[in-house]
Order: sequence, then structure tokens, then C-alpha cells
Amino acid sequence: MSIRLDIQLQSDRSVLSPVSSTWRYGFAVLAVLAALGVRLVLFPLLGDHAPYLPFILAVMVSARFGGRWPGVAATLASALGVAWFALAPKRSFAVADPHEMASLALFVAVALLVSLMVGQLRESLRSSIQAQLALQRESELIDLSHDAIVATDPGRRILRWNAGAAEMYGAPEHEAAGRAIHDYLQTTGDMSTAGIDEVLHRTGRWEGELCHVTRDGRSIIVDSRQILQRDEENQPTGILEINRDITERKRAEEALRQASEQRKLALEAANMGAWEFRFDTGKVIWDERCRQIFGAPAAGEIDHDQVMLRIHPDDRAATEKALQQTMAGADVGDREYRIVSTDGTVHWVASHGRVLFEGEADRRRAVRCVGVCMDITGRKQAEERLRETQKLETIGSLAGGVAHDFNNLLCIIMGSASLVLTQRPTCEHSQAILSAWSGLPS
Repeated sequence: MSIRLDIQLQSDRSVLSPVSSTWRYGFAVLAVLAALGVRLVLFPLLGDHAPYLPFILAVMVSARFGGRWPGVAATLASALGVAWFALAPKRSFAVADPHEMASLALFVAVALLVSLMVGQLRESLRSSIQAQLALQRESELIDLSHDAIVATDPGRRILRWNAGAAEMYGAPEHEAAGRAIHDYLQTTGDMSTAGIDEVLHRTGRWEGELCHVTRDGRSIIVDSRQILQRDEENQPTGILEINRDITERKRAEEALRQASEQRKLALEAANMGAWEFRFDTGKVIWDERCRQIFGAPAAGEIDHDQVMLRIHPDDRAATEKALQQTMAGADVGDREYRIVSTDGTVHWVASHGRVLFEGEADRRRAVRCVGVCMDITGRKQAEERLRETQKLETIGSLAGGVAHDFNNLLCIIMGSASLVLTQRPTCEHSQAILSAWSGLPS
């Protein structure tokens, strides 16, 4: 069938080429000459009988391969040939016998009718073949698609099932043909199949995501687009749907979403905020926690200069220098700095970031910096209280040591004074020392 269609296609192309008219009319002349030759060869056998038989065949062949007008030309040429070679007086276009004249007129009438009918048949056949070829091309193009393209009747029974559908669902077309598509693919989704059909018949199209089950039992998610086809009387004639397998994409989106939630929970648990600084635009992108830490408004953008203005003046230069070093590729580690809120309160912030680069060698450049930050004011206050406590402990230890050493000296003095009194009881100096010792707190 395909060979016959290809041959006919080549024939149609020749008809539509610039020399097609010359070829068709030339073919008609050759057909008439061939018929004339056959008639001359058969003259010894047929005589004057059946002079029109080979010529009617020439007309039919000319109309079949050349069209109606080459058939008409062949009819006129055949009539002239018969009148010149077969009818009396011969070698003349004049016809003496009225009966032969009537026969010639009848031949012309019949041949013209045959030319028109065969020519019309040729055009119809040509249109049919062209339509078949167009369908064949469309079918080949459809089969090139990796998407599943399915045509069903209004009752959702499968009529056409391309190679993409066979690959996606694991079933050949001959197995799927005639099956109700929703039952065959076990269709489920956010909208019921009845609801899909209602929208489709009301609006003419439907788009959404569906879950299908393949031949081997796998569940896949497809992005489905469906249209309802109607005839001239607006009656449904079929449904065409294109389904694209998005299972892996949905899994990736879902994984990106278990990951996004985990990141969010981790940041919340650590009381951290995430930020991103784009060097090309100078814009800062951060989450709600970062906005709260820096005291920025919930809506609107904020740029690098505005962020730097919120940093404590004593820490601003060092922070800017660290950022420049990071942009140049240096690893400056974690940064701690103070920020001043709009109400004047000072907070300590710890920030850790990483610069991302693009390009290689001389073309390598920093494009953005991403990182996290957290409010460490409470930790800084605790560290300050710890330092004060340690100072007091140090002073207490020092005081205790001094008191101990002083007490040792006093003991020596008192011992000496007591010893003096045993030898000289009337010594006023020793008595004063002992009286002063007894007045000290124990």
C-alpha cells in the first residue's frame, strides 16, 4: 500500500511541476498516435468495422493520466484521425455518409463524456491519495512524539494510540484499540472522570494532572491536555488527548519540597534565618526570620547599603572588609557583629556565608553570596555575665589569699606579745596588742 501511495505521490508531483501541462497533452497525442497505429495494423483484419475501439481506449488513458482536458484533446484528435484514415472519403476530413457522420458525432459525445467522468475520477482518486498521504505524514509525525497521543470516540473508546503511548503505557495499539481509556488506564485524579467529561463537553477542552496505571502495574502521573472534536452540526465526533509523563518531575518537586521543609525546620530549631546577596543587583533576599533579626519591614526589597546602615558603626568597616575579602575568594569564616534596630536597641548577630562563582580563570567572578545568620544577643549577654562572675571570683580569691597571709602575720605578732607578757606582765605595748586582737571579729 505504501509503495503504491509513493508512486502515486511521484505522479502527482509531476502533474504539479512546471512542465506538467506539456507532458499531459503530449501524452494524449502519443496515446492517439498509438491508437491510430493499432487501427492501421488491424485494418487488414477489421476493415472498416469498429474504427473507434482503439481511440476510445486512448481517450480513457489520456483522461486517466492527464486529466479531463487532455482527454478532451485526445477526443478531438481521435475524431480527426478516424475521419482522415477510416471514413470515406479517406485522406479527407469531410465525411460523405450521413450514418458515419452520426457515428462520428456519437463517438465524440461518448468520448467527451468519458473524458469528463474519467478526469473527475482521476481528481477524486488524486485527492483521496493526497489525503491518505497527509494522514500518513501526520501519523509518522505523531509517532515521533514521546508524548502519548490518543484519539477516542465520544464514548472514550480508543481509536488511535501512537508509538509514544505504546512506550509510555507498555501496550501496543492493537491491544489498546476499542478499550475504554479510563478503565484501561485506571484513571484517577483530583477531578473525577465524569467531571472531566462534563468540562470537556461544556468548554471543548480540559487540562490537568491525572494518575494512570501502566501495563506492568506502575503508577505514573501525566500532564493531560484534551480537546473535544465536533462536526459541522456541532455534534461530538471524538476526543483527542496528549499525555506527558511528569512522574519524575513530580518526584523531584516533592523531594525539593521534604528538603525545603526540613531546611525550614532546621533553621527554626536553630533560630536562624537564611539570606542571599546578589552582587550584580546589590539586592538582598532573605526569609522572615532574617527580616526579624535585622528589624526590616515584612514587605519590599532591601539592598546592600541599607543592610550596612543597620550594622553598628564600630563594626561596619570590618564587616565590609570581610565581605570584600570573601568576594575575592578568601575564607574569612564566621562573622559576629552588632546591629542597631530602629528603636535604638543593639543586637549581636552571627553570620556565616559562602560566595558562589561563575566562569573559569580570568573570567571567574563572584555572582552571589548565600548564608545564614542568627541573633546571639542572649549568648553575648550570658558571656558578659560569666565574665563578671569570673572577675568577682578572682577578686574573692585574691582577697581570701591576702586575708590568710595577714592572719598569719597577726598570729606571729600575737604570739610574740603573749610571750613578752609572760616575762614582763607590766608591758603596756604587749597588753595593747592583745587588747586589739581580742576586739577583732573572729
